[in-house]
Amino acid sequence: MGLDSLRLRHGGPVGSGSFRFLITRLARLPRESCGQCIVSPPSSLYRKKRTFSRNCRNIGRVNTVALVAQTYNHTLNKSDESAVPAASCNMYIGDDFSVRIRQWFRFLACIEDNKVGGVLHCDFTPHRKLTDMSLSGDATKMRDVPNAGGSSVGSEVLSLELLRRCFKAKLIKTEMEVEYFPEGGSITDYVCDVFGSKLGVSVTRARSYFRDVTFSLDDASRLLNKKLRGINQANRNSLENWHKQVLHVWSAGNDITNTLVQAFHHLEPEVVSNTVVLITTTTTACDFIYING
Repeated sequence: MGLDSLRLRHGGPVGSGSFRFLITRLARLPRESCGQCIVSPPSSLYRKKRTFSRNCRNIGRVNTVALVAQTYNHTLNKSDESAVPAASCNMYIGDDFSVRIRQWFRFLACIEDNKVGGVLHCDFTPHRKLTDMSLSGDATKMRDVPNAGGSSVGSEVLSLELLRRCFKAKLIKTEMEVEYFPEGGSITDYVCDVFGSKLGVSVTRARSYFRDVTFSLDDASRLLNKKLRGINQANRNSLENWHKQVLHVWSAGNDITNTLVQAFHHLEPEVVSNTVVLITTTTTACDFIYING
């Protein structure tokens, strides 16, 4: 079929061992023969800022791979102009989990611009249970040190590990190391560095915990309002002088993610402020993220 396949092997310093993946380039095949997915290096990579391209290459050394996946309808022909290819995305593929990020460069742009907030989305697929994952030293530290009494340590640990593997995040302070004045208000879960930007990160989970009960638009609005208002308070009281905050939301399904995005666009601008909301949709076998403990 004229396929040119390249098998890449890479072992990075994240402690998860080497991994392999297959990049397949299709050489001038008819669209009808392309199947469901074409994977190739992202052309957009070369049109972005030079600093972003340099950061992307650095990420490759920590087991993160930038791919653009373009999906075609196998029945597409010249007369069918209504079929639109899917948007490109970036992927991290590792031994412990995989992440598909639809707006990698936009996330970097949002965290670098102190005046810009917004909502972004990625998908998370675990390959192992959390207890069997090879966590980084930063994630292990956050798992083992005392926190402020919350019951969502697993989701916070995985939040840091995801940002580390996909965006080279480095832990600066854990929850109890962050200082505030006055004390007693809302606090952030951890502080990290992403490409030179100091970020506070707050982690939450969106899921219906009762059978046959849908996660509604009101549920999404209450969750986002509560968390974003808490972030704004933490911004005023923190002594850490971080650049901005990220609200990392673990979402238990695509329907919940769509509801969260809809609710986000109805929030007051002063509530959103410059916070970046990163919604991570968990795809399979992720109950451990939503179980307290």
